[in-house]
Amino acid sequence: MNERAISELITGARQGFRPPTDLKPWEWAALNVKISNSERSTRFDPEQTPWWKAPLECAGDFDTRQVVIVAPTGSGKSTMAEALIPYVVSENPGAFLYASQTNESAKFWGETRLKPALMSSQHVKDLFPKDRHASRKLEIIFPHMPLILGGANLANFQEKSVRWLYGDEVWEWQDELIREFLARHHNRWNRKVYLVSQGGYADSAFDVEWQKSDMAFFSWKCDCGEQQPFEFEGIKFDVVTTTEGQVDVEASSRTCRMKCRACDLEYPDEVQTRRKLTDSNMTNGGNGYITTNPAHHESVRGFRVDSLAVWWIPWREEVKEFLEATKLAKRGVTDRLRQWTQKRRAKFWGEDMADAEIIVERGGFTKLEYEGGVKIENEIHRFATIDAGGDHYWMLITAWAKGGFCKVLWEGYIPSDSGREERILEICDRYKVKRSLTFIDIGFEQDRILDLCVMHGWTGIKGEGNKNFFLHTNAQGKTVEKLFSKIKRASSKSGGIAKFMFLASNPVKDVLARMMKSGNQIEFPDDLSKPFENHMRCERRIVEKNPETGEEKSRWIRPGGKPNHLFDCLVYAVAAALAFEVTETDL
Repeated sequence: MNERAISELITGARQGFRPPTDLKPWEWAALNVKISNSERSTRFDPEQTPWWKAPLECAGDFDTRQVVIVAPTGSGKSTMAEALIPYVVSENPGAFLYASQTNESAKFWGETRLKPALMSSQHVKDLFPKDRHASRKLEIIFPHMPLILGGANLANFQEKSVRWLYGDEVWEWQDELIREFLARHHNRWNRKVYLVSQGGYADSAFDVEWQKSDMAFFSWKCDCGEQQPFEFEGIKFDVVTTTEGQVDVEASSRTCRMKCRACDLEYPDEVQTRRKLTDSNMTNGGNGYITTNPAHHESVRGFRVDSLAVWWIPWREEVKEFLEATKLAKRGVTDRLRQWTQKRRAKFWGEDMADAEIIVERGGFTKLEYEGGVKIENEIHRFATIDAGGDHYWMLITAWAKGGFCKVLWEGYIPSDSGREERILEICDRYKVKRSLTFIDIGFEQDRILDLCVMHGWTGIKGEGNKNFFLHTNAQGKTVEKLFSKIKRASSKSGGIAKFMFLASNPVKDVLARMMKSGNQIEFPDDLSKPFENHMRCERRIVEKNPETGEEKSRWIRPGGKPNHLFDCLVYAVAAALAFEVTETDL
């Protein structure tokens, strides 16, 4: 054995025989670890981020085997890892596997953040291998333990047996990778697992591990003594509108405040107040956390932090994001609301419309009541929407009121007369539907339908399942996304010019589903036909994940190929309401 090897062996032995610290992990890190690129402190400062005290204490807790942390972006998740790993190397050593999304991301974080943190502690610096081959970008072979970094993939997880596991942003991992990762400790009696991430998806493997924990929420305490989780439901704000009746996001956000659920005392959105509330419940015996799942696995701890606890982030920013996200969600574009829920609220997102059955409830009126053009309250538009078949049509007549309220006035089956389709004209005239507000699907026998559009002044309509939006230019010259195309024109066989439009069918169906589930935005007549109910239940939404990119996309499917004609007619009606701005923000 050469002199260098003997020296490292002696150093490792001396470090191994040194009695462990009496300090809590966060106390040790506060004294021994410097943090790179921190805006608030050059050292790890648990007083700035007190929500990390309880999760770090689990590193020195013999009874805890697994820690699940769900925390927002910007809360210092990387900083916690930079405090934890030096503590492990110095005070509680064991083979350690750190996994992030890719090898490249692990390498970058290791070089720019972790290695400086390790070298900042003299205890750890003394243990660094002198042999350069023992210290690579993705692994450091200390005399007493290996530290391995890598991406979340089977090649990195297989055949590795370690005591410590740390998974970073595991919401991005496929379920089988999480299960494979958790198998790497081989049930060691002294194992420690950290799963750390923003919010993921409901019923995912990450959510399953969270559900095993005590699901503790970081909390605050009111002056009245009531302790309560940091939750967006506690934020109150006034909805301020512009002269045009639109929500003024900036003005509304400036009215936000935190309200106690017990005494209704309100706290203003000021940095001193936010800091006070963040520290207010740290003496509750749980380092500020409130357990919500007493029937948890004894060895599994869970910690969730809402971004409202991150005192340097103004609450008004959360309100602005919420208002902007919900505006898009009401139009069927839910990605921004999902991101707000996962990244800011640190919650698990559930696509609750994916398999939900649409319930059709009668509204206490009949189709005959609105013949002759009788208007509904505050009516601003009335549409007829038609789905064409080979020798028949299905048609829906809807009336729309300001605020996005819809009433179905007529629906049913109409045989074709293979000519002018006089029966359709007669029903539309009876209900006083303008020709220009009659929309007919041009996806079937397009030449014949375009001829009808020219003949009667109807507008063609066609769903595009692969589109999420269409680009428009607003009055200010800015490009905006809408769920319908600009009006297009085409020559018909008869020689006239027909008008038609496309719609992003999947997002528009999302809008319809939200309206149906709200319980008060669409009313149906008591004499609704049985086919209508059947057609409304033949489609459901699913969420698919690209196995290569991890990108998720929702789409509607029709299992069994059952008829869905009246469902399509109602989708066309929603698209027409969006196009005519019945209310763009309230749908």
